[in-house]
Amino acid sequence: SWNKRDLSMQSVNMNFPDIIYFRAPKKVVIQARRIGLLHKFLLSLIFVYLFGFQVLYKCRHMASTSPTGTVRVSAQRPVVARCNVKDPSCLSDFTAREDLPYCSQSRRSDPPDDSDAKKIVHPERRPDTVSYTCEYWDELEMDKSSGQQGRAMIPTRVTVQNQHRTGNCDLGAEPDACKNVYASHSNGNTTYIADIERFTILIDHAFAIPLSDTGILTQVHSGPTINFPGYWKSCKHGEGKADCELIRVPCVHGAMCDGAQDEQHGEPKANHETAESLGIYGISSGDIVPVSTLLLLAGVDLDKDLNSDGESLRSTGVVIQIDITYLNREPFRWKFWEPGPLHYVYHVTRLPVETYKAMETLNLDNKRRRVSDIHGILIYASLGGDIVHFDVMRVLMLLASAATLVAVVDLLGHLYCSLVWEHRANYKDCKEDRSLQFDYINVGSQKCEEDGSEFLTTEELCKSLLGDGEHRNAYMSFVRQFTAQDAEALRLAAHITIANAQKLTAEEKQLVRNRFGDYARRFSAREHLIPISEI
Repeated sequence: SWNKRDLSMQSVNMNFPDIIYFRAPKKVVIQARRIGLLHKFLLSLIFVYLFGFQVLYKCRHMASTSPTGTVRVSAQRPVVARCNVKDPSCLSDFTAREDLPYCSQSRRSDPPDDSDAKKIVHPERRPDTVSYTCEYWDELEMDKSSGQQGRAMIPTRVTVQNQHRTGNCDLGAEPDACKNVYASHSNGNTTYIADIERFTILIDHAFAIPLSDTGILTQVHSGPTINFPGYWKSCKHGEGKADCELIRVPCVHGAMCDGAQDEQHGEPKANHETAESLGIYGISSGDIVPVSTLLLLAGVDLDKDLNSDGESLRSTGVVIQIDITYLNREPFRWKFWEPGPLHYVYHVTRLPVETYKAMETLNLDNKRRRVSDIHGILIYASLGGDIVHFDVMRVLMLLASAATLVAVVDLLGHLYCSLVWEHRANYKDCKEDRSLQFDYINVGSQKCEEDGSEFLTTEELCKSLLGDGEHRNAYMSFVRQFTAQDAEALRLAAHITIANAQKLTAEEKQLVRNRFGDYARRFSAREHLIPISEI
């Protein structure tokens, strides 16, 4: 009956090309607990790394775009009750010069001498720090940034020198007489700007994403400071510590800031209590931060920190950079396919410069001029970010990485089992199937006569192996399909053969035994697998 079914299926298969059929790889189950547990452990590590670390924590399944924008930085003197400096009734709230240890007028320093500078000894300052006379400036006098975007300079030390034109370099002067165009009779007058740590900085910024990315983002494409919550990043400095926390910028009551927050989104973990002690708050026109807080976040002390020449940073100046980063990555979200709430983070760092200063020249009458050498704190703010959105290509890349890592684990397991494992011989027998002897397929009757059997005639053996007449292809198809079965199928086939063998006569059973014995002898002699005595 199987001949008819095989012939019918073969006639159907002839109508379709073999390439259209699906081919699935065959797997061998190695029943060894130790190998199986090790394999599953490595696969679990791959899952934790890709899904737990890359997807949930790093959000690598999302594509990102970098926003661009503008930043405005301006300074303001300390005032009473946060009043508006444009209001005529607004009063300044400067600290008295007698209470500032770096001023020569300080009560805690020695009486001033005839010079502008002197050495003072105070617990809050280094013993070799130079003290100068202090004077007060307001925000208009401090505007030394020349209108540059995202910059503001807070002067700390000013040296003013009056110079006069020598005339030795004018037209008609004596040859080789020009040594200096201008000359001065003194080193000038040096003063500190008092109470600059209590000045406040207003930071206002707005962003927009590139036009090419506006079609793929579901969140807002642009916006100002007041539309989003803000945070200051505070890190511990010194001794290699990198512990950081986020400090939320609180919105002043009645001011429009922070925007409308979606309740389904969480907020970054932040410290809300520290903001009040640091003097950080938000208003409708931007975020306010004291200069002292910026110095603290940057790890800068103007009096205790020195440059390579041993001068204090109050005397030489320093550069502080504020990085404004817009983010919506939220690790370990329950809905990991959605980005988190959009917010911005301030990160303050000190740039490694030895000094920072600006020069100003004021021309006077009678060929005289006044030169001001202004050292101070340059505050430079830049805007960037990493706004993410779900991306199918990123997911496919993660899946490709997962497939590669799984293939590497399978390869390592195969190399261990085939080269190191104590049962490597049995593993190879289970792993590798032996095909037909393709060198002897489609041989003619002459070859069959050369390999004749002692128990069957040559004609009968050839018919059984190659088929006769119109059924030859059917016989060969059955032989190829049967030898391609796995061990379980062969075991079942053996049971069926035994059951069918019960219907044979004694002579027929003996003939089958003799034929199998002859095949086993010739197979053992050719492959050197088993001794003939064990058949």
